Amino acid sequence: WQDVFLVVRPAFYIDDVFVITALRKKKIEVQIALVNKDRVPHTVTVSNVIEDGGRTVKELSPGEITLSPNTTQTFTVKESWGAPELWLPDTPHLYCLKTTIP
Repeated sequence: WQDVFLVVRPAFYIDDVFVITALRKKKIEVQIALVNKDRVPHTVTVSNVIEDGGRTVKELSPGEITLSPNTTQTFTVKESWGAPELWLPDTPHLYCLKTTIP
């Protein structure tokens, strides 16, 4: 009598992405929660790209991580970001972060 939703995921997937910016320190930190529900370990390269209207404005350094079977782990990337365009009420501006694993 109520709606039912079915979510299909691969055995290895990104569960959550959390972005922390420090404007005074001119830094950005991205925390990516990865899940491996498979029976074998997986090694992947995590890539992050910041886009502005479809145009790449910053590529964060990719990193490689290995997850054991049936584990969850957080992968963190920290980098400097000198001059992002800030969001202000008169000039609202948002960036898009794309996180990928092959």
